[in-house]
Amino acid sequence: MSTAVRHQVLLVAICSLTFFTNLGATHLWEEDEAYFGRTAQEMRHRHDYLVPYFNGQISLHKPILLFWVILASFQCWGENEFAARFGSALFGIGNVILVYHLGRRLFSEQIGFWSALVLGTCLHFVVVSRAAVADPELIFFCTLPMLIFVAGTRLSRSRAAAVPVDAAHPVTAEELSWPGWVGIYASMGAAALTKGPVGFVLPTAVIGLFLLLSRADYLAALKTDARRSGLRKLGIWLVRVLWPSSFLRTVWSMRPITALMMLTLVAAPWYVAVGYLTNGEWPRGFFFVHNVGRFVNSFEGHDGGPLYYVLAICVGTFPWCLFNFQTLHQAFASLRRGDPSRPAYLLLLSWIVVWVGAFTFAGTKLPHYVLPAYPAIAILIGAFIATWLTHSVEFSRTWLRVAWLTLVLVGLGILTAMPMIAQTYAPGEESLARIGIIPLLGGVAGLIADERGRRRLAASLLGVVAVVFCITLLAWGAVRIDRQQTSPVVARWIKELAPGEHPTLAALGCFEASLLYYCDQNILKLQSHEQVRDFFTAHPSNAFLITTDRRIEGLQGQFPTDVNMLRETRRFLRPESLVLLGRSKLLAADAVRPADSPAEVDRSLGRLNR
Repeated sequence: MSTAVRHQVLLVAICSLTFFTNLGATHLWEEDEAYFGRTAQEMRHRHDYLVPYFNGQISLHKPILLFWVILASFQCWGENEFAARFGSALFGIGNVILVYHLGRRLFSEQIGFWSALVLGTCLHFVVVSRAAVADPELIFFCTLPMLIFVAGTRLSRSRAAAVPVDAAHPVTAEELSWPGWVGIYASMGAAALTKGPVGFVLPTAVIGLFLLLSRADYLAALKTDARRSGLRKLGIWLVRVLWPSSFLRTVWSMRPITALMMLTLVAAPWYVAVGYLTNGEWPRGFFFVHNVGRFVNSFEGHDGGPLYYVLAICVGTFPWCLFNFQTLHQAFASLRRGDPSRPAYLLLLSWIVVWVGAFTFAGTKLPHYVLPAYPAIAILIGAFIATWLTHSVEFSRTWLRVAWLTLVLVGLGILTAMPMIAQTYAPGEESLARIGIIPLLGGVAGLIADERGRRRLAASLLGVVAVVFCITLLAWGAVRIDRQQTSPVVARWIKELAPGEHPTLAALGCFEASLLYYCDQNILKLQSHEQVRDFFTAHPSNAFLITTDRRIEGLQGQFPTDVNMLRETRRFLRPESLVLLGRSKLLAADAVRPADSPAEVDRSLGRLNR
């Protein structure tokens, strides 16, 4: 068995453990998982596999590919949480394998392995690979074009052996064959079906920026005249990069006609079909509201400063973010030296700059927007780890000690802060603080091994910490937190109070996607007390209102006297209670009771469904 095969088998085993352990043990989380799960559920019930619907209205948030993936999983595994997340876990493993081959072709098999391990065990990537969201698919179809590009040019180690890549012989678009460009743009077309124009525009911009920088001959510009100041040298370089003739020549070399052809073949048929079926409503809402609108304005309070994504990436790549400083130092040192790995670093940094830069200027900011840059970040970290292990470059002992001590401090922070957080938002789950023991012990053990010169052991310990931390947090901690979820409890209440019936449901002040998913029906979204009165007047029987205890006070006198408070429980992660109102012969005092555990809810729902 070759080294490459052994590496991939080990990576798939690790990622299967990390992504699939207790994958379906928790209910769908607000807001994205429940929203997308309900949309797929509603499409399935409608037998409409072209137009996404949510709560009886056209869903404008995402194109169709995510829903096709979830629907295919529903068909194989049934309509449940495991099935909703199954596709994400598979694409997560696919992303790890793509990064392995990228790292192997750009640098070496060892760097490929460490890069893939970093990606497959960093916190934010594991979270989305275990969630019913579109990010794993988007990352896959944005990473695949980079692998095709690298494999078809002298960026690949096997091709660079024939003609070296240096300032005098930069990588050009002409090196890649026409079938290679077809594969690149077909993959981008699939990305456009996953998340819209961003899946086509930004990967194209990554390759384009890299080609521009290569053509600009950065090193030659810096060495043109030693008497010139640093600013003048930078100005010369920027002129070379942005000169119109150079820009247009680069664009044309990337075969724009082929790009339009593949975008038309792969993505356009569905966009045209959904536009026709919705009389243009879906394209207008998606492109102008959820793309242009989110870029220009801050939606739903999701904004942030210029360092927003720097901090988001530091948290999202935990625990490997401990080496971020050393990683960036090595990457920029390679660019300055002009060593053989410079073109690879140039591509990876272009990749990060495009994704992080684009969304830094956007009005709406969310941590997952820059997830497609994580493969490049993982390869940079993997290159640092491999270099550190081989002692080919020595790094500051102070910074390495700071890295290990930071891991210790994170562990202490979790042990200290988690009980207080749990006491407020998840009473009874203070034991989650024990998760902090993992980074605490890992930091101490890694520091000791590093100080004794056993670097491979130290790096392996960090890998174990990453795997165990993610599994413990997401396959054990999340299950405990999930006990507090209330939407499945509400669904059980309704099935108990109206067995075998299909009651009309409304919500005031607590409209959540998970309520629709677990009640398996649409819910009227009420905005005012007058609408509550009209709702109960229009439905003299078999109707329920879901609201909160804070809204109850203002509802007095807004509904008939035979409408009672039937159930009440603490609202999930909110300092208020969830209340169910309706007509019932049950006395309120007998009906109100605390929420059951998810296991009890599932058993009850199963009995009622039978």
